[in-house]
Amino acid sequence: MGRPETLLRFGLVSKTEPRFTTPDYFGGVADMSGFGDLAIGLKQRLGLTPGAFDVLLVLSPSVPTGAKALSRHDCDPDAQLP
Repeated sequence: MGRPETLLRFGLVSKTEPRFTTPDYFGGVADMSGFGDLAIGLKQRLGLTPGAFDVLLVLSPSVPTGAKALSRHDCDPDAQLP
């Protein structure tokens, strides 16, 4: 069963936010237990649309730091445009 992960965010300037996601802990799943991979990322505010919606870009690739049975052993890119 996984535990909730923690997201640390730091507002450096008004449009940029570095992000650090600590890994989940998994235990009791088919003889696999340990921590997953962590993620280090960035959220960038791109601006407002004509309808006054914020356009954001969130990049958060994972870093292969997890337990051998749980990690993909490679950086996994993740990009969102909320």
